[in-house]
Amino acid sequence: MNDLDYAVLLLEKAKEDLAALGGMLIDTRFSDSIFGFHAQQAVEKSLKAAISACGIQYPLTHSISELSKLLPDKDPIYLKAVDFKNLSTFAVTSRYPLPELPSLEKSRSDLLEDVASFVETVERFLESRSPAE
Repeated sequence: MNDLDYAVLLLEKAKEDLAALGGMLIDTRFSDSIFGFHAQQAVEKSLKAAISACGIQYPLTHSISELSKLLPDKDPIYLKAVDFKNLSTFAVTSRYPLPELPSLEKSRSDLLEDVASFVETVERFLESRSPAE
């Protein structure tokens, strides 16, 4: 499988997390840590898709900050990704009980909108790298 095909698969997984966020938007049965986890996952997978499409191997990390450093600092995807660096705490905290859980810095609807915009940015980037049919 080539880098672009893999990137497309990663983006599809990111869209699944984005869909989960939509389902959890107003459903209070889901904690903020679970909502934050899926927001983090959507951003992480989208970012890894962009990195893969560039032919760059990314490290095994959930750190949005570390992953974004693999892109040029003027790149639009990098510039958007750094806005999500604080979501990295949700990659682990929602899986394990900790004495202090992180809180969302934005409302769920605002975070969903921002994550959706990021996923769309990466999708346009992947489309621009696809060979014309």
